[in-house]
Amino acid sequence: MKLSKFDAEIWTNAYVTLSKGVHNISFVYSGGNITTLAVDSVVTKSGECPKKGCGENWYTCKYNNTCYPYTEKCDGIKNCPNGEDENGCGSNKPKYKLTGGRDLWSGKLKTLSGSEYLTTCAYSLPEWTLNTICSNFGFNGTSYSKRKSEYITGDYIYCYYYRYGSLNCYKSSCEQCHCNVPYVFCSNTTCPLGKVSCPSSRNETNSTNTCIFKESICDGQPDCDDHSDEENCDSCTDNQWQCRNKKCIEKDLRCDGNKDCDDGSDEFHCFKYAENMTVQMFYNGSYKPICENNLKTADVANKLCSYVGRSNGTFNGSISGKGIVFRHKYSGNDDQLIPGFEPESISECNIAKLNCGEQQCGTRMMGSIESSAMSNSGQFALDGEWPWSVSVHGNYYFSKPAVIIDKHHVLTPAAYLKARLPKNLHIKTGSTWQRSGDEYYVDKIWIPKEYSPWNIDYNFAILHVKNEIKMSRSVQPICLPERSMPSNTKCFAVGFGGISKRLEEIKVEKTESSFCKKNFPLHENATFCANDKHDDPPHCSFDEGSYVTCPNEHGKWTVYGLGLETSCYNHDLRPSLFIDVYKIKDWIEEKI
Repeated sequence: MKLSKFDAEIWTNAYVTLSKGVHNISFVYSGGNITTLAVDSVVTKSGECPKKGCGENWYTCKYNNTCYPYTEKCDGIKNCPNGEDENGCGSNKPKYKLTGGRDLWSGKLKTLSGSEYLTTCAYSLPEWTLNTICSNFGFNGTSYSKRKSEYITGDYIYCYYYRYGSLNCYKSSCEQCHCNVPYVFCSNTTCPLGKVSCPSSRNETNSTNTCIFKESICDGQPDCDDHSDEENCDSCTDNQWQCRNKKCIEKDLRCDGNKDCDDGSDEFHCFKYAENMTVQMFYNGSYKPICENNLKTADVANKLCSYVGRSNGTFNGSISGKGIVFRHKYSGNDDQLIPGFEPESISECNIAKLNCGEQQCGTRMMGSIESSAMSNSGQFALDGEWPWSVSVHGNYYFSKPAVIIDKHHVLTPAAYLKARLPKNLHIKTGSTWQRSGDEYYVDKIWIPKEYSPWNIDYNFAILHVKNEIKMSRSVQPICLPERSMPSNTKCFAVGFGGISKRLEEIKVEKTESSFCKKNFPLHENATFCANDKHDDPPHCSFDEGSYVTCPNEHGKWTVYGLGLETSCYNHDLRPSLFIDVYKIKDWIEEKI
């Protein structure tokens, strides 16, 4: 397979047959100024490559195994080595091209001008123009666009239109100028690209007018109002236990200290706090009380209480009964449910009683879910899904996201707070709409002394509200982390949408530290990066920032990151930057 300079920003597909053994595969590009190569959907199969078509939406070059997108047929550029893709085309080139997208049906808009395709600049495009562009490629479903700001040089096409008027475009040129490039998404369904309708549920409730991300189907997280996206998934046998993402593992692997589910859910909720003040652990198929033998230390008491979402644990006597006996055993790995101990047997013993603080955290009432919908950038949050999410308000329409960490305190970015008096601030709780909910007035603000607009590594603050926040099904505190955000864990960035003003969510994963440092070389004191699988970095989907949350190793929702506001210009594939909440946890606990 050979790539020419004309193949930049265009996906190309090929089959390669390799002999048996180990191969070092390299990609070579000579000439031009292209420095990045994207490789996606690499699949290996035994045997020779089939001599057949390249699949839906791809054309095959007849005399080799190279495939090219059907959108590149008759575009005036020879994608096949012998130029067969331009045969029989006449002079009718497509008027538009989409380049630089993550698939064939999205990308930056280019418009034909003479014999070449030029970058198109437009603040916005009317719906009928988007439909025309997408119909050019054979799509007749939902279409929409976003603006991607970048600097360009040379010739370009500038378009503008007046409401209910015609679209006016003309060719222009500049040495260097700012351009709002329309990034167009086409689809053949009623849902935007990359999203699908909710399935019909077993009780025949129809939620198919709601769109969710494809990867939300059977991921263990309800996204449709009737939970139909979590029905008809793989079922497990009687000897298996079903992970949160619907995969199956052997039942005896549940709560053994090792994460056998891809999402770690087999180690969620291994402990629970009983009414008789005992902490019980899931062991050999059921919850059983814990014997106090060897465990009566302050550290173990605090650990056990934190595992059930409470705090300030102390041992408080015992009762006789049959429970789990632990023995001392230290492991160099994080694979022990109680660090330094492992369960040994079930015996008659003194069952430990614990006083745990009343404060619970990281628990949500999934029964409170009422509705779901889809925004163009993320997915609208369900009512009660993120009960710790609040918004901080001041005068002049000032608004910031925040999370509840206890009955009197919320954690929020510090930007724009330093010049404000507490009396001018209030928070709103219990609503997925940015300007709705119960109001609580702020009477204290704590901001790190190191913070300044030029030192955003300290962009965090704690607000103290005068009256106690009333907890309910839609208002709960979130847990603080016991460690930094784990890698290879699917989490959520949550914040209020810039257009919708509704709470939105996007699935994210932590990126490699080297990739983060490459994009943000000046911010490494207390930060990490996270990204999603979609075309915008997570922070560009939200109005005034976001936070990152995922279940901790015990299944309690935990705030791992506070979003930092960074530029959305030229942001293709760039991650979002977050404050590592674990690294500032001591400062938080000192203030509260």
